[in-house]
Amino acid sequence: MVTFSSRISTSVKNNLTASMLAQEGIEVIRAIRDENWLASPARAFYAGLNEEADGSTTIGRVQYDTSDSLLSQNDSAPLYLNANSGIYSYDSGDASPTFFKRKISITKVSAVELKVISEVTWTEAVRDRSVSVEDHLFDWK
Repeated sequence: MVTFSSRISTSVKNNLTASMLAQEGIEVIRAIRDENWLASPARAFYAGLNEEADGSTTIGRVQYDTSDSLLSQNDSAPLYLNANSGIYSYDSGDASPTFFKRKISITKVSAVELKVISEVTWTEAVRDRSVSVEDHLFDWK
């Protein structure tokens, strides 16, 4: 019973962490959109995100301190956790690698709408797990 409880506790913790990392991915993309609006001169709301006019999908990675663009996608790049600050990033510096990986997909739906999907994946007890969050960002300014 103790082993089962421990396994469930770890699974819940990983799901919660992955959910927050997925939502952070959406928030970083939203911040890039907002920064485009505030730039002088103002840029298109999707500048650096998905500038394709044909609705194709751009895939990349983001971290909380990345601005103006996506990092190139690397499916094997884990997020690192700095134990002192509690911040996840792609900078290994003083951080330890985690088993979480995050991918951001951005599709230009129209001239005024982007579909953003933030997916976090990890392996837990030989089972692949994932959490995905979808949001639609609009050029409403």
